[in-house]
Amino acid sequence: MNGPGRIARSSGSPLAIVLLGLAVLVTAGLSWEAFRNARSARATAESVLRDYASFAAVQFARETQARLDPAASAGLSAVRHRAEGHTGDLVRPGARDCDCAPPAATQTTFILGETGPAFVDGRPLDPSLVTSLVAELPTRRTIRHSIRVLDDGRLLVTAGAMQQGQPVLLGFIAGPSFLKDVFERVLSEAALLPGSLVSAKNTRQVLTLRVIDGAGRQLYRTDDEWSALTGRANFPSSFGTLLVATAVKPARAGELVIGGLPENRWPVVVGLLVLAAGLVTAAAVQLRREVRFARERADFISGVSHELRTPLAQIRLFGETLLLGRVRSQDEAHRAAQVIVQESRRLSQMVDNVLLFSRSDRQALTIRREPVDVVALVADVVGAFRPQASSKQMTIDVEAGGVPRSVLADPNVIRQVLLNLLDNAAKYGVRGQRIAVRLTGTPESVSLSVEDEGPGIAEADRSRIWEPFWRAPGSAEGGTGLGLAIVRDLVTLHGGTAAVERADVHGARFVATFRTPQTDVAAATPDGRPVDQPV
Repeated sequence: MNGPGRIARSSGSPLAIVLLGLAVLVTAGLSWEAFRNARSARATAESVLRDYASFAAVQFARETQARLDPAASAGLSAVRHRAEGHTGDLVRPGARDCDCAPPAATQTTFILGETGPAFVDGRPLDPSLVTSLVAELPTRRTIRHSIRVLDDGRLLVTAGAMQQGQPVLLGFIAGPSFLKDVFERVLSEAALLPGSLVSAKNTRQVLTLRVIDGAGRQLYRTDDEWSALTGRANFPSSFGTLLVATAVKPARAGELVIGGLPENRWPVVVGLLVLAAGLVTAAAVQLRREVRFARERADFISGVSHELRTPLAQIRLFGETLLLGRVRSQDEAHRAAQVIVQESRRLSQMVDNVLLFSRSDRQALTIRREPVDVVALVADVVGAFRPQASSKQMTIDVEAGGVPRSVLADPNVIRQVLLNLLDNAAKYGVRGQRIAVRLTGTPESVSLSVEDEGPGIAEADRSRIWEPFWRAPGSAEGGTGLGLAIVRDLVTLHGGTAAVERADVHGARFVATFRTPQTDVAAATPDGRPVDQPV
């Protein structure tokens, strides 16, 4: 009966595991494809943003040149006017056709010839700077100006000229604020990005900008925020080695891309994979449990079939003996009837166990407390079980001390618990053993123990013996594997506890403690009716 069912389960389980594995692979593939698409979309958007940053850098360099060139030319015009013989104050607007005023931040104006400074107004020139400028005279025949930043951040503007047939170098030096003012005007007035994306006045909110010279010194910056969405551009050659670097601020990047900057999907993909793996693992665990439960139920059916077959065979054998009149004496007839009754009781106990377990699987059991003479109840159950014990040459001793004559309990629960414990002791104990039943208690609780002389329970198995369908490994005894599980459930429902101990000499001692509160007796006994108590 078990073979085909087990074959079907064993053949279905690998298929289910394969399907679960395929589900994980499909989920991983779809997640990876979604991640790739998201990454590609993000890379495209970031590329566009870098193009915007580069566009802004180029525009900034052009706009700076457009504003710096007139200022440089104006400053040089003042110096050139001096070189042409104007004797007025250089910082004063002089000739009618000449604005002789240099930029407001100018610190020094000068004229250099081959022999050195011909004119210096303002702060003195550094000798090393004079030497380097004089060395440039042979190459500065053009009036095209040159702009460069000195080591201390000041701006040096020079241009070549001729004075009295001799080459000279006109120039002025402005403080760091000169460049900063130009940069600030560019940022506030120029459209560094397309107007459809951001207005000029909002450029600072979207872009971070830095101006760097050839030595890597940072001459100007808008703020400290930076990102990987960068672009850069070099200033015209007349500015020396200056370059501008721009970066799109991450918090505002989405405003420059239609639909916003795609989010990083990696956490979502990882989350999906973890979720899929978790679900598959849970399904595999559940499948394994189902297979185990199916195997246990198959063993249970096999055990029940075996257990039923033996008493039924005995009942049929002795029933047919009586029916056909094959007994040779009245004693044999009495013995046959005794076997039939004994085996019938065994069948009734097995049926009760199965029904109790079935009810506990589907609904809460209900206990019915009523005044019970527990000593008489135990004696009655033991008396009914003695024939079954005698068939294995076992004896049962009962000890009862200090137990009230009447306690509030469910007699059916106590009867079923004691029968299961006695059956367990007879099944796993040695032939000819002595089974000791002890009853102790108070008005509040009653303890019932059954001790056998069998092999005992290993320490590692003492918690598992209460599980349904579980039997000790290597056990040769048949059975349903429900007896002790039902004992624990019934005792727990009665408000008590069930435990197993090592016997004094050898074997095992099972102890069931029932709660028998006397506070309920007064409420239940005036009219003699029992009290139903769902637990």
